[in-house]
Order: sequence, then C-alpha cells, then structure tokens
Amino acid sequence: MAEMEERVTLPALLDVKQVAEYLGLHRVTVVDFARSGRLPAFKVGREWRFRADEIRAWMDEQRRGPVRDDRFERLWEKLAAPARAAAADMEDINELLAEIRGERKEEEETATGEAEEEEEGDAKRASAADEENGDAERAPNSAVEAAGE
Repeated sequence: MAEMEERVTLPALLDVKQVAEYLGLHRVTVVDFARSGRLPAFKVGREWRFRADEIRAWMDEQRRGPVRDDRFERLWEKLAAPARAAAADMEDINELLAEIRGERKEEEETATGEAEEEEEGDAKRASAADEENGDAERAPNSAVEAAGE
C-alpha cells in the first residue's frame, strides 16, 4: 500500500472531493472529520481545505495509532499530583478525557441538529412568505379581472 501512495501525486492544497477520493471516504465523512477536528483542515470562506502533507501525516498516525503529544504530557504534569492524591492513575485520566470527548461530540451533534431544525424553520417561513406573496400577486389580477367583467 505504501508503494501505491508513493505513486500518487497530490497538489499541496486539496478540497473535500480530492481528500475523499484519496482516503476512500464519502465527502460527508471528510467534512464531519474536518468539523470535529479529527482530520487536519481549515476553511477558506465556506469551503474546507486540506494540506496534502498534513493528510499524509494523519494517515501515518492512523496506522501507528494515537500518539501522545506534548499537550498530553503538559496536562499530565498539571494533574499528576492531584490525581495521585485522589488515587487516580493514567488510565483514569484517559477514561476522563474520553468521557469529555464524548460529551463534546454529543454537544456538537445537538448543535448540528438544532442548526438543521433552524434551517428547516427558515425554509418553512420562506415558503409561507412565498405563498403569501403569491396570494398578494394573484389578488390584483383577480381585481383587474373582476373590473373587466
């Protein structure tokens, strides 16, 4: 598989469609990963963009498994003494972090659902306004037609 990747030449900056094709994922999945921070990305206006070198590094990390980075080490340094005092260990901290991530994901899903509901409400209000405008536009025609009779 590594040999196949070496043959693929990517532009330095990729869009959602290109990343989806490269990773063999659906475009919606790529966007979801970008929104949640699971995939390195940034927005240019309303469009997601991805650096090819970051996508390759992300793929390598996925193969190796999660890597503890400096943020985790700094966090552990701050929490080590209180954690030991509470008889907690690294496993407890990992479980707590997983729980926090799960809560954040639920919050994001709730926010996404609320945004979708708001969009549906906007669409219904726009549709109702269009219907009212259509009735208002038909009324003068009816009056003209009535006057012509």
